[in-house]
Amino acid sequence: MEERGKLAPPIKILHLSGERTWRGGEQQIYYLFEWQISKGLEPYLLCPLKSPLGDRLEARYPHRIFRKPLKGGISFAFALATGRIVRDLKIDLLHLHDARAHTLGWLANLLGFAKLPIVLHRRVIRKPSNSFFTRWKYNHSSIGAILCVSQKVREVMQAYVIQPQNVHLVYSAIDPRRWEQAMDHSPPPLSLQLSPEKLTIGFIGALEKEKGLLDFLSVAKKIIAQLPCQFLIVGGGAMDSLIKQKAEEEGLCQWVNFTGFVEEVGGYLSSMDLFLFPSLEEGLGTSVLDAMARGIPVVASNVGGIPELLQHGKQGFLADPGDIDSLAMHCLRILKDKDLRTSMGKEGVLRAQLFSVEEMGTAIEEKYKTLLYPKGLN
Repeated sequence: MEERGKLAPPIKILHLSGERTWRGGEQQIYYLFEWQISKGLEPYLLCPLKSPLGDRLEARYPHRIFRKPLKGGISFAFALATGRIVRDLKIDLLHLHDARAHTLGWLANLLGFAKLPIVLHRRVIRKPSNSFFTRWKYNHSSIGAILCVSQKVREVMQAYVIQPQNVHLVYSAIDPRRWEQAMDHSPPPLSLQLSPEKLTIGFIGALEKEKGLLDFLSVAKKIIAQLPCQFLIVGGGAMDSLIKQKAEEEGLCQWVNFTGFVEEVGGYLSSMDLFLFPSLEEGLGTSVLDAMARGIPVVASNVGGIPELLQHGKQGFLADPGDIDSLAMHCLRILKDKDLRTSMGKEGVLRAQLFSVEEMGTAIEEKYKTLLYPKGLN
């Protein structure tokens, strides 16, 4: 890389994450961080003391991970730490990955601790608040680029900010090798008692309201009435107890298995014949991509960025969110037709290859260069 005829040093990025849990967004940061290292960039991470993302990256790159206590949304100590890292390591830009990180990175810039270009990642489809404070954050001059994980998210953000030309589409990615490596190490435990004689319909994700798990149970009840199947819900979250209670009330406990949160889900994914994702709200839905990459047909809600991944009738079927009858009908059609399952699975593998870490990483690096070298590289 050259700048004005001279060899330019590697781009140094400070990633900020304020999350204390491990979800799809944190997996994306992990993918990006590793890709950047493999390409000769210099990424660093500042995160809370409790951070599964920090734990995983620190195990491999301890000198690149920094932690500070973070209790609320605003922390002057965290903002100050951002400034110190920027100064000591001569960081080129900040990459902010969630709402807390956005506030903290913006605060560090506002206070003069980190006067750098900012790249903001937007992974949720909800429109930000109309409060003065939130609009100020999103329209601050330091925000050089807002990266959206789907076209739907991009449309929401372009309508929200003053400078829509700063809003860009960069799809999230998957790494199929992750599942290949994990399968031998995380097979479903025998305690689940999954029958090899029955087809398995599964879900992987956070057990939160927007994921539509109550609809999942309603669909399961309709399927069981016509076909003896088993169901697997992989994940944990705020709705855990409510969903289990609902399964018991509906008499579904003997058919529906719950795993709780698991570190690696490759073995669980490989046990599924159909992936059911009845989400009510979704920025993109990388769980759908994971299933497709493993050759599993998908029935999902036609909401958010999901239809940008899943082509109706090719890799699976789409239905309106909350349309239990249509979701169940599509599931039964796939479950009763082995040839259809096979063909949709093959289509899914091909489709998932378009959403690679290489594509995502390259697109993000190009946005970095545009901000750092607005006149281009010579």
